[in-house]
Amino acid sequence: MKCSLVSLIAINSDKIPKENINSIIEILNKLTDNDLVLFAGWTLATKFDLDEVIKENNNNITTFVLEVGDGYRGDKEDDFGFYVVRGKEIIKSAIKQIFMDSSIMDFHEENKPIKNIKKLIDELNEKRYFNINDKNIRLIICGEHNILKSKKDKDYKAQFRFEEDTELNNQFQAIVQKTDIFLNPAHTRMGEEHILQKKLSYLSQHLKLCLFTANKYLTKDHQHYLFRDGEEEKGKIKEVNKKYKITTIEIN
Repeated sequence: MKCSLVSLIAINSDKIPKENINSIIEILNKLTDNDLVLFAGWTLATKFDLDEVIKENNNNITTFVLEVGDGYRGDKEDDFGFYVVRGKEIIKSAIKQIFMDSSIMDFHEENKPIKNIKKLIDELNEKRYFNINDKNIRLIICGEHNILKSKKDKDYKAQFRFEEDTELNNQFQAIVQKTDIFLNPAHTRMGEEHILQKKLSYLSQHLKLCLFTANKYLTKDHQHYLFRDGEEEKGKIKEVNKKYKITTIEIN
């Protein structure tokens, strides 16, 4: 199974470049031997742009994951969110980011952390789940990886944020156990990379894979991470140009 991470050049959440449409079509039509392509967030401005990509996509084999609109304010539009598409068929649509950072606060409903954790766990069971080549795949959007926390006094080792809640912890651990590949597309490069890496490592433990990609933004470069069985792998840089970066990994 061949997977690729793709990041583009981001301007900001309100101005997603129209030229992304042509870049995405170009990428999909050249990665015809791929099983999966994961794009970073802020991929396309509107659902009409996605329709254009699907129309011009001649690659009927590859499953690709990308975002329409602004993930942070995605609830303003029904068609905003992440999409999973195979060839010309939309498999999953308008998956919206629930929370952004370690405060675990919904952007519009403050001080309800447990509610947001439960919502994400519910979505990971069904809405965020799909399958490729008998691999169970789940989508965690941008800062939602903060469903995990890092223990500074234990070398920043990651663990479930509400481990003391036995029911929630058991539900989350069951999801982790049933997942082969976690996808974590972000919008722009994240800081505290040592903590991010611990969380990606956690999600990839026990022979799993975790893929992370973030766009180039202002002075911040592209950010690609591939973790397998708890360890980082570099993958193969397939292409870097003025419009995008592609990193590829092969898995069994």
